[in-house]
Amino acid sequence: MIFGISCGQIKLYCRPSFHRQIDFMREKVLEEKHAGYGLGPPGTGKSTAALVFAIAIDRTRWDVIWVHVEGVYTKCVHLSVQERKSGIIDSETLKAVLRSANAQNCLVLVDGWTFEEYRGKLEFLCFKWYTSANVPGEKRLVFICSVTSRGKASVDFEYNWKILEHQVWFWTLDEYLDAINDKDF
Repeated sequence: MIFGISCGQIKLYCRPSFHRQIDFMREKVLEEKHAGYGLGPPGTGKSTAALVFAIAIDRTRWDVIWVHVEGVYTKCVHLSVQERKSGIIDSETLKAVLRSANAQNCLVLVDGWTFEEYRGKLEFLCFKWYTSANVPGEKRLVFICSVTSRGKASVDFEYNWKILEHQVWFWTLDEYLDAINDKDF
């Protein structure tokens, strides 16, 4: 059981953009140390790909903190080699969770980020942790956003924190037909 989902009979059809997003998170974020933004319209599979990535990552090397923003609530799941903790949190609790994960390498995935005021504060809080020089271990940060653009970019901010974006677009008719015709699916 993962995130409350029984995995016994789950089958996931992975279109090409799913694999590209996984590659982006593995290569650009984990290996090349970029802060990543997965952008695109709702319903395109960004969160699903990020969840699969979070579950599949080697937790003997990485803690994973999954922050899901939905309405006024922020849900957090902290996956480590020893345990899994989850709950609804506020910004002070998130600060404590980020501090507690600093003993080893940590990947933070923020799902549901948009431009609303509260979420801007959440982005600031995550970047403050990400850019902190006095925190041991490797840190990685990914935002999964149901927007097609982050808005006006600051060149200095983008360059200094090695920010990269990855776009995920709507399913095409050919992708739907491929999924329907897939014998295993």
